[in-house]
Amino acid sequence: MTLYALPPSINPTKRRSKVVPQGPHPTRAFGYILYFDCLRVWADRFYEELHGVKISSLPEAEREEALFSILATAVQSIPMEVYGKVPGLPRLLRRIILMDGSTMTYMFVLKDDSSPEALNAKVSEEDLKKMAEVLGVGDQKAKWYYVRD
Repeated sequence: MTLYALPPSINPTKRRSKVVPQGPHPTRAFGYILYFDCLRVWADRFYEELHGVKISSLPEAEREEALFSILATAVQSIPMEVYGKVPGLPRLLRRIILMDGSTMTYMFVLKDDSSPEALNAKVSEEDLKKMAEVLGVGDQKAKWYYVRD
């Protein structure tokens, strides 16, 4: 029987980052606002991955239906894409919050005030910059916002 040693950089027992415990009702959250234009870019990307065409290339009559058919999937898939590219970010279960349903504005949450652990989650400036780039939010800075239940 041949045994192979793994390089020291690979640790098969190391698990993904622990999820930061959150309480039931935050009143404030720290993160980036995802406006509809940003979500549209993500939706177009996911639609192209699934269907092989960009939403913008569809006939005008089909664009809105295609956009809204993939939007929920895009919103829920964004965190995994971001965590894969910025592994140092704290993981929260309540990581996407709908801020305004009338404008389809969401927030990607990095911290909130629902528990001491969530309030004190560590986020480096380097990770914030990289996250803004991955999200496509331009010059927006992560900051604290009031949130509703």
